[in-house]
Amino acid sequence: MTKYKINENTDKDMAKRLLEERLKLESNRKEFVKIHNISYSNLDNWESGRRDFPVYLLNQLDELGADIYYIVTGKRQLTSNSDQSQLLEAKDEIIAGLKRENELLRKQLEGTSENSELVKIAEKLDALLNERGSDQAIDEEVG
Repeated sequence: MTKYKINENTDKDMAKRLLEERLKLESNRKEFVKIHNISYSNLDNWESGRRDFPVYLLNQLDELGADIYYIVTGKRQLTSNSDQSQLLEAKDEIIAGLKRENELLRKQLEGTSENSELVKIAEKLDALLNERGSDQAIDEEVG
């Protein structure tokens, strides 16, 4: 049976990404072969691109949190809950920072008649930030 390859470099690239994801999981070779019940030579062959790695290995890596889409395609995809949680936390921190900056700006502008329009804008921004869907409201307002 003949094995057909579209591009030999594709296999090498996938092998490099497999190694990269293993290292990202902070799994050394000894731990990795033990966890997956594989031999050192198989791991070496897979990570060097000398042999194709089995699908079951991708399934196991997926369960450990590796980016399987990246290993296969070379493109990162935010699919894990931890990635999405980190993004949401960062977004919340940004919104909190905007609220603090807005409050400081409003306090600086209060009492000056020439800045009354800016005060109104700051108050409107404050109201948008306090709405339940603050991020959506800001997106709609900003355009």
